[in-house]
Amino acid sequence: MQAVATGAIAARPAMPPRKAKLRNKAMRGSAHAQQRLDRRSLCEAILVGGHVQSFIDFFYLTHRPAPVQDETASADAPPAEIVVPAEEMAFMRARLEGAEDGRQSGDTAAIYAGYNALAKYFQDSRDPRTGVYFYEKCLEVARVTHDRRGEMAANRSLGAAFDRMGDAAAAAAYHERHQELAAAEDGDAEARAAAAELVGVYRKCAEGKEASGDYRGAIELWQKSVQAARTAHDRRAEGQACYRLGRTWIELGEPLKALTHLEDFETAARELDDLEAQGQACAAIAAAYQALQNDAQALQYLTRQLELAGRTQDVAAQVQASSSLGALHARRGEHAKALDMFTRRYALARAVASAGGGGGGSGGGGSSESADAARCAVGVAQANEMLEAYTQAVTGDLKALLDWKCNRVRPGGGRRR
Repeated sequence: MQAVATGAIAARPAMPPRKAKLRNKAMRGSAHAQQRLDRRSLCEAILVGGHVQSFIDFFYLTHRPAPVQDETASADAPPAEIVVPAEEMAFMRARLEGAEDGRQSGDTAAIYAGYNALAKYFQDSRDPRTGVYFYEKCLEVARVTHDRRGEMAANRSLGAAFDRMGDAAAAAAYHERHQELAAAEDGDAEARAAAAELVGVYRKCAEGKEASGDYRGAIELWQKSVQAARTAHDRRAEGQACYRLGRTWIELGEPLKALTHLEDFETAARELDDLEAQGQACAAIAAAYQALQNDAQALQYLTRQLELAGRTQDVAAQVQASSSLGALHARRGEHAKALDMFTRRYALARAVASAGGGGGGSGGGGSSESADAARCAVGVAQANEMLEAYTQAVTGDLKALLDWKCNRVRPGGGRRR
């Protein structure tokens, strides 16, 4: 009997899809009906209590489209209305009424606290625009009452909110105001906090300028990022900003201006004992020297980059450095050295391609296509080396020429294949 009962429970048929859909719809309708009842009673209670401004704000907050809409909904469907649980509506009511009571009694701290709590609530509820609305109210209260601490906090919160919303320019304006106020108040810790926020915001603004091709505008923002990092006492961020500033100067065809900033980046990397960053600096400085036609200095920095890449086992950097050194040696007519570097690059690229099954590598020259390109470079380097030896034999080495023609001995050593 027990077995039969258990089996009967296990074999209970599932609810048909259409019936389940109707049931869920009914449950949602019931929830919406309950919410309408709750918010109506709360609206009436707020008005009865004499809180007119609170009623207006509460009505708006609970009678509007949801800030995050269902992406699967039909494009023709009207936007879904926001659903606010009863306990959250009670929270909103308490904070709005507290702020309004504070306004009537002149208690500005209560006003600020109420609006600030609401702003944080909406930021955490994926409704940043409403959060900004209440942070702006906090800022207004702080300005009217000359509350510098409150004004700094509101500016910082607004900067962070706009940054999360993807508006880096607006975020920068608020963080700059925060920094100005902190400097005026001799608040060193606050000034550093504002500067730390500005480092990232300026970076986003600069990257936006670069993406649109406005490198001059990007230069100004990278310079601001460097200064902000110095104010924040963030040596790593300062070094990275110097690196990006130098690279942007190179993009503008100003390698001499780039060198100062790239060398600052290298210095910071040495201070932090960051070998990977040192290698990155060496590669960038070498590129600047090549643009200045100073191959000797470029060779020195590329050799250093290759050494650092070997110490950090960074295969991508080793491939890049080997390739750059090979091209530089080839341009200088040092074909044997070029062949050595291109052979090294090919060995690395082939090893990584084999480890990855010959598929798309890690971006460091490890794909089969990169290995094929490296093999072609080896072939060109071999041809250049042989051509140099044959040319010398034909133009000035009669013995080598006769050995080649009579004994099939290749100029420069080895039998001709």
